Amino acid sequence: MLKDKKTKIIIGSLCGVLIICLIVVLLVKTFAKPQYEIKFDTDGGSQISSLKVQKGDVISKPQDPAKEGYVFTGWYLNNQEYDFKDKVTTNLTLKAKWLEEEKFHLNTDKMTLKVGDKVTLEASAKELTWQSSDEKIVKVNQKGQVTALKVGKATITVTNKKGEKVECNVTIQEKDDNEIVLSKITIKGNKEIEMGKTTKLTITYTPKDATNQKVTWSSSNIQIATVDQKGNVKGLKAGKITITATSENGLKATYEVTIKAKTQSTTPSSGTTPTTNPSTGTTPSGGSGGSGSGGNGTGTTPGTTPNSGQSTGTTEQPKVEATKITITGSTKVNVNEGIDLKVNFEPTNTTDKTVTWSSSSISIATVDQNGHVVGKAEGTVTITAKTKNGKEATYQIEVKSIYVIYLTANYLMGNLSDYSFKVERDGKVFTDYESFDIVGNAYYPSNGVVGKDDVTDLGSERTTTLKLKNGQTRQATIVINK
Repeated sequence: MLKDKKTKIIIGSLCGVLIICLIVVLLVKTFAKPQYEIKFDTDGGSQISSLKVQKGDVISKPQDPAKEGYVFTGWYLNNQEYDFKDKVTTNLTLKAKWLEEEKFHLNTDKMTLKVGDKVTLEASAKELTWQSSDEKIVKVNQKGQVTALKVGKATITVTNKKGEKVECNVTIQEKDDNEIVLSKITIKGNKEIEMGKTTKLTITYTPKDATNQKVTWSSSNIQIATVDQKGNVKGLKAGKITITATSENGLKATYEVTIKAKTQSTTPSSGTTPTTNPSTGTTPSGGSGGSGSGGNGTGTTPGTTPNSGQSTGTTEQPKVEATKITITGSTKVNVNEGIDLKVNFEPTNTTDKTVTWSSSSISIATVDQNGHVVGKAEGTVTITAKTKNGKEATYQIEVKSIYVIYLTANYLMGNLSDYSFKVERDGKVFTDYESFDIVGNAYYPSNGVVGKDDVTDLGSERTTTLKLKNGQTRQATIVINK
């Protein structure tokens, strides 16, 4: 009897413990914060592990991923840079954005110096090794300072830590004892001009009384703006370009100029600014700005009906939401140029026509909230417009680079001998090409010069096909500097 009683007590105790445990589990489940998974899409970069955080917590920013040939610019959510101060309320996938690294280059690929001259070359990278092909003619230190020693020709080779090499061909001439050598040039002038207008840029020389103050002017994009050999820049299309001035001894100065679209006049074509009559409300006096008639005016404030100069009240317009939107505009844009896209609404009387614009890759093209797209790098990008009520339209844009082949006249004893050449893509020195043709003759980076007769035979034909190292071809514009 006693044994049965003890058994019942033990069983009762165990049941009580189980009930308490069950209550604890239910309470934990009820009041515990849910967890969310955060994933990191590195878009081809080094992998970043996903993590879990509780609702209402913030994400710890991970280390930056790495990607060969690219610079990491940040983590993005729905094409907007993610703020790591935001509290998490759902599962997220953050995507890495990248910008293509600037190609390794020098500020010039050829120079003409006089014996005794000292000029410092500038490279687009650090941790460099500098070497001269003939130190009896020209020497270079590990800071890029070039010293001309004797008449002749030599090549300066610069190697970065990746093993990439760029060259500058140096010609040394005899120095006139009375010559004052130019050591630096800078450009001054307006940084903004309107399409169709011209501004003049000027050069500041160091020293001011340098003997040879001749420079050659060039534009990074002659479709946006041209520059003549007097420094006059003419704006042709809206966008940004870089103007470069190069001295005869190889010094360079660059200057960024923005070409702005023509401003539209907002002045009414006739009449005066509508005024309000305090006694009657909204009757315009002697102005224009709508339809209907009242008092001495020809327009009314939206929502009012004039009647003999008096307001008779307002009527609230019904709200009409967009059911569909589409995007129209050019499907192509050049690097550093801009185009404007437009949104069409269905129905056409949609009340709120506000949209949010975004780009699938800001490294290829950006878009502002007015639908103005600017090309940043060669490639294809998707532009998206979205209304407040969630209607969305996408539009694919092809961004094209501008390739220019610059031919610069070389003179020997005062006579034109031949032309040296360089290739630029979007205003920067470009070396990833195999050849280009001028009147049937192929030229390569190592050839150095183009015959003067070939340039004469060009006539007015100033375009050619540039064959890239990857086997593709591009159209290039030829610019001749004499």
